Amino acid sequence: MFERGPFKKCPNVVCKGEDTLGILVTGTPGNTFTRRCTQCRHMELEFLPALDKKVVYLDQFAVSEMWKVQNGTRRQDALTPFWQETHK
Repeated sequence: MFERGPFKKCPNVVCKGEDTLGILVTGTPGNTFTRRCTQCRHMELEFLPALDKKVVYLDQFAVSEMWKVQNGTRRQDALTPFWQETHK
């Protein structure tokens, strides 16, 4: 009922349902997720892959400040050197 895809074959020897083992809960303790069969309610715990982040997200404020540095319209204050260095 609450399981969602992607679905896999149920490993329970009694059930062996095709495409019935779906994701029930993600982000449980220990970076895992729980799968449950929609027919026999068999549950499995699987580990999530390790994180490898290499992307930096800039919000609108940061983009705006760097744009001001590029156009020479940013007021001179204590943070101006930071935004100049960030813009490079």
